[in-house]
Amino acid sequence: MPTRDEYLSTLHRDLELFDAAIRAGGDLSQPVDGCGEWTLADLAAHLGGLEHYVAAGIAKGASPDAFPAPPADVAAYADWCAQGAAAIEAALTASPDDTPCWTFFPNAPQEIGTWVRRMTQEHAVHRYDAELAATGTAEAIDPIIARDGIDEFLDLFLARVDKRRPIRIGDLAVQLQSLDGDGDDGAWMVRCGDGPPVVTREHFRGDVALQGSANSVLLALWGRVEPGEMDLEIYGSPDDWARFRAAIAI
Repeated sequence: MPTRDEYLSTLHRDLELFDAAIRAGGDLSQPVDGCGEWTLADLAAHLGGLEHYVAAGIAKGASPDAFPAPPADVAAYADWCAQGAAAIEAALTASPDDTPCWTFFPNAPQEIGTWVRRMTQEHAVHRYDAELAATGTAEAIDPIIARDGIDEFLDLFLARVDKRRPIRIGDLAVQLQSLDGDGDDGAWMVRCGDGPPVVTREHFRGDVALQGSANSVLLALWGRVEPGEMDLEIYGSPDDWARFRAAIAI
């Protein structure tokens, strides 16, 4: 798992890169791959709003009354996002990770450290989204951060999806492997069946396996890339992977 310093330094850089991408995006009308019908303006409204919202919730110690709306003029989005970035970075660096703190995740510690991790991972993926939409190219997510992002998706979001929309796709064992990892740090097994999916950290031959860099595997979990894109290789039935991916979609 990354250290606090690794999280915060990655977040700081991604905040800067996201700001640069938004400012390079002109009228922000570019579509964002993997985000449905979103444009770059929608992405900026989402991430800037989340930054303002979480910073306000940390200060208040409870959920804010409403999710912030972006400025009426899209030309003001970049400055508004920059204000949100400054607010969330200040809130996260002000207190140690174990400081009690409101979050909206019932299955995670109610501590600042949860937001340090979540905001780092949120910005890592959306920075990638913004760069790709604005410029056509995007820097890969650091392998250490990406492997932790895979952990976080499986630890935090899989249960949230299953609670909202039970993942019942029959008996299916899905192996995920990041080839830039070392030993078991780069292997995950997700077993689906009659109950909630069970996740273990192990190398095991599943019904279907997805292999690639940690960056690519993480982006695949978030629906940004498909097998055959980037360096992703699939072993087993592509239909099984598609069925699994559809079931876990956020």
